[in-house]
Amino acid sequence: MPQKVPRRILARLILFGLAFGVLFACEDDDDCAGTNPVVGEQPDPPPPPDIQVTVVSTSDDEVVLQITQVNQNRTGGRFTFRRCKAEPGSTCRPLDLEGILIDENVHQTALPMGRYTDSPLEAASTYCYNVRGQWESPVVIVNGQTCASTTGAPPPPVSMIVDVWARGGGTITTNPPGIACSQAGGARNMTTGTCQTEFPQGEPVIVTGTPEAGWVFDEWRTQFNSAENCLTEPGPCTVPMDLTTWLTAVFVPQATVSIEGSGEGSGTVTSGEPSIDCLVAAGVATGDCDGLATLDHSDHTNQFDIVYGTSVNLVATPNGDSEFIGWTVPAGVGLEPCPGTDPCRVTLDYDGLAGADAVTVGARFEPRALLGSVEVTVTTSGVSPDPDGYDLTVAGNTRSIPVNATELFEGLVADEPVDALLAGIANNCTVTEANPQTVTVVADQTQPVTFTVTCADVGAQTPPVLFEREVNGAFEIFAMNPDGSGVVQLTDDPGFDNEDPSWSWDNQKIIFRSNRSGTSDIWVMNADGSNPVQITNNEPDNEDPAFSPDGTKIVYEEEIGTTGEVEIFIADANGDNPVQLTDAPNISEAPQFSPDGNTILFKSNRVGHFEVYTMNPDGSNLQRLTTGSFDSFDPSWSPDGTQIVFSSQRAQPTREDLWIMDKDGSNQQRILFNNVWDWHPVFSTDGSQIIFTSDRDGDYELFRMNADGSGVTPLTNNGVRDDDAEYKKPGN
Repeated sequence: MPQKVPRRILARLILFGLAFGVLFACEDDDDCAGTNPVVGEQPDPPPPPDIQVTVVSTSDDEVVLQITQVNQNRTGGRFTFRRCKAEPGSTCRPLDLEGILIDENVHQTALPMGRYTDSPLEAASTYCYNVRGQWESPVVIVNGQTCASTTGAPPPPVSMIVDVWARGGGTITTNPPGIACSQAGGARNMTTGTCQTEFPQGEPVIVTGTPEAGWVFDEWRTQFNSAENCLTEPGPCTVPMDLTTWLTAVFVPQATVSIEGSGEGSGTVTSGEPSIDCLVAAGVATGDCDGLATLDHSDHTNQFDIVYGTSVNLVATPNGDSEFIGWTVPAGVGLEPCPGTDPCRVTLDYDGLAGADAVTVGARFEPRALLGSVEVTVTTSGVSPDPDGYDLTVAGNTRSIPVNATELFEGLVADEPVDALLAGIANNCTVTEANPQTVTVVADQTQPVTFTVTCADVGAQTPPVLFEREVNGAFEIFAMNPDGSGVVQLTDDPGFDNEDPSWSWDNQKIIFRSNRSGTSDIWVMNADGSNPVQITNNEPDNEDPAFSPDGTKIVYEEEIGTTGEVEIFIADANGDNPVQLTDAPNISEAPQFSPDGNTILFKSNRVGHFEVYTMNPDGSNLQRLTTGSFDSFDPSWSPDGTQIVFSSQRAQPTREDLWIMDKDGSNQQRILFNNVWDWHPVFSTDGSQIIFTSDRDGDYELFRMNADGSGVTPLTNNGVRDDDAEYKKPGN
């Protein structure tokens, strides 16, 4: 019974013994030269062989070998047994122990002489076997190459199918011959010739794609992953034909991009790919003005949906005495216009240009107009510069600029007059120079223009006494002189209330409350009423605002919820970072800073009726200054911060009188009493007089008196309500 040796060890046979020898199938290349092997054929060695390898039998998938020791005088040894598969039409190359075999590994093992089976093998294939050994003596005897062929039918052939993608134009051929498949350019899916055939399984086939004129072979595509190696081959591709193969050749068209010049100027048009370097002068294009563009298909979503197109980037560069005007791109499939003077990106669409000969793009250059510049310098001085800056217009080009700025306007046509106009100037500011100014542009030069702006103190222009007046059912803010003359209206928002005006301590700003935005919020405007800016935006009402002496903070009252509770808040001068200072379940309102900024004066009904209080700016050190069973209202500081004037009902509950006290609440004295309502008292800037509101004339008007209550004089008398007066702050 023959022994079956696994393939991984069949070619390695080693016999153990005290001595060893080597017998090898081929001593050198000449020993193995020849054509197809003959089963059992041996070369004629000079001495008789020590080992003989003979083929006992073959079948479809195995070869049975007999290993025999011929020289019986030899004892023990190591044997190397090797096998290779011969390629069709040839024998194995000469085998050598250290070399790399075709298709097979080196097999070495220690096995006794005997019969062995090599299995499994491929049907209808030829295998060659060699043995080499070394005995105790140094003599090496080589056995000839012994080959055998398995029986059975060869493997079935496999199919190759080819086609041409989309509208590509070209031919696909093979070596060995068999495929000759063609498609005319532009004829989508209309291949002719032999586009499918069979090749022996495992036989390599070289596939070549040859484009027709005007087309370029781009790449191979494959289905079923049958020839993946072709995806990386730029040209002919070798297919192993180990399974059915489907290959698609992608041919892409070429188009000539040409430059056509126009205009009276000059310049160049260039492109890197295709190579274009074209000179345009007086409408004539010369040089490399034609470029052959090969369409690519870099933009595709998958192998079944490809958008073909090559983008040609054209760059126009005018000469020094010219300017580039623009491009002219012909209308057509795949061609989009190139607006303006930027580089033109012409996309050549596969479907639109297949078979087209050329695309012509026009480039227009004209003589450059001589240009110059105008530089405008604006300088502003004064106490109250316009916070919004100005609008500067030169040759129709308008820019918003700060109050001190230098602006350069370039690219202006030479020898042409242009106007420079400074607009948006506040009412308290004037321009020294003519406005507008006309200047003639000079080629390649910069013409200077200067505006000198002087801004007067808006506080000085505005009368010192602020107050609110009822106008058509709503309140507006006014200002007047201390004697009631020179009344000016500072706000004008019909149908909305503007109330509670208060000066900033530098008398440049007025803070007030307004409902012009839909809710009662805090606003700030210039002393002349210009540039009103909303600084709070809360759904609850904000009222009675006042600045801190250093101008960095504001205080105001805010309604909390819907229960009627009102509390005092402090915030940054722009309304940011509000902090609640009071937290009583009733009303705290009408806050104002002391002149030194260390104390906040206000009124509150936290004890069941209104009294006058003070606290620190952080809400601490709450002090009650007035006492009694009836209300005390509307406290206001003297300019030096030593006294407080207020109104009170303590003497006659149905009326309000005016009182004065020291800043700590001591030395309270009634300075004005009558059978009328007198309230909202405020000191004059120098502290010598007090302005207040009274109904003593039958309606609410403003009156003035000395600080001791004497010399009451009416300031307004117009049949409408005037109220809530305030003098400018001292020292400004």
